[in-house]
Amino acid sequence: MRFILNISLITLIGLLGACSASKKLSTSNLAFIYQNSQNQLDAQVGINHINAVISELHFSINSDKLLYAKKIDNENFVARVKVHYEIFNSFDENKILDSSSVFISDTNNQKVNKIIYGKTEIKLAYPADYIFRISIIDLTRNTSDEKLLSVTKSDFTNAQNFFLSDAENNLPILSPNFKKGDKLKINYTYKSIDKLFVEYFYRDFDLPPPPFSNSGQKAFDYAPDSSFTINLSDSSSTLFTIEKEGFYFIKTVKSSQSGLTLFCFENSFPKIKNHEDMIEPLRYICSNKEFQTITSNPNAKNAVNEFWLNMAKQPEIAKMLIKNYYHRIEESNQFFTSYLQGWKTDRGMIFTIFGRPNVIYKDQKTETWIYGEENTPMSISFLFIKVQNPFSDNDFRLTRSPLLKNPWYNMVDNWRKGKIADQY
Repeated sequence: MRFILNISLITLIGLLGACSASKKLSTSNLAFIYQNSQNQLDAQVGINHINAVISELHFSINSDKLLYAKKIDNENFVARVKVHYEIFNSFDENKILDSSSVFISDTNNQKVNKIIYGKTEIKLAYPADYIFRISIIDLTRNTSDEKLLSVTKSDFTNAQNFFLSDAENNLPILSPNFKKGDKLKINYTYKSIDKLFVEYFYRDFDLPPPPFSNSGQKAFDYAPDSSFTINLSDSSSTLFTIEKEGFYFIKTVKSSQSGLTLFCFENSFPKIKNHEDMIEPLRYICSNKEFQTITSNPNAKNAVNEFWLNMAKQPEIAKMLIKNYYHRIEESNQFFTSYLQGWKTDRGMIFTIFGRPNVIYKDQKTETWIYGEENTPMSISFLFIKVQNPFSDNDFRLTRSPLLKNPWYNMVDNWRKGKIADQY
């Protein structure tokens, strides 16, 4: 069951500490952005520009992640959530432009699983770009999610000028990932156009080369597999069905390199639900010969189980390795997906093998991941550079180096010897 929060349940606490000083985001440890989803609220956030002055911050929370409790003088089971945001001009600014909090109370006596949606209006001047630091806090359990959200209000064609909702129940959609057959409603903010231009792409991408490799990655072919137009109604909206795997690039101007992208991967995405999907990710930790043996086995379940058991030697260790490895694959899909599945990206590859970084520094163009204690000889660093990609704001490429060869093989060897600790 899905549930949209009645806006009357939201209490807005006005501007808190606007223009106050803070530590720069670029010099802060931002490792929270890839926190363990198993123990967090698994919240989603998004932004939609209403006009040149007003934008809406949207958020959703799964009720299963919240703690509902009774107060002494109340028979109802109630969850209490605080959504707090701070707005910066950039990662390098230490001034908070604005901040505010939204408080939510949700009653759930039947303990029904539901998605709680909420939104709040924010004044954002055009043209400018912003960084939002957002905290979603379960006030009863004292657990939280923290998110960074890059906001572009410098043109009228990017994805944040569109709003997506479910075609059947009109509930907001805050994820760009869909399944075949999904029906959605696309709304464009401005009523100055009467049609949208759609380009469809299907690509089979190679896995990224190892972090020490000097081999280049293939250039992306920007010629679409097909293209078509869809008409907008008087309310600047249209219904759209996801018909096949790949991705759809939707634009207001045919020649534009800015627009809305809808991704469609496997039906189980971002989860790994069957043994067939478990095979390809093994390529990071097995030899060519081992991979040939696995893929030539007609029984995918037996092939996967035999590989892990041959490495671990003991069934319990094999189960632990499988749990950890594929949990990292799923989290990579959650965090790093762009025009390809997150685990197939450079960041997904490093996250899968090395785990969650101890320290992350981030700015408009880079992410630096540090494993181990910072500024010590034993620490390992990875530098990722943001790629200008018309389809996604989440595309980063690793700066490869021969110095990463030994750390890479050491970690792969740890997997193969069953020495990877449980990160749950």
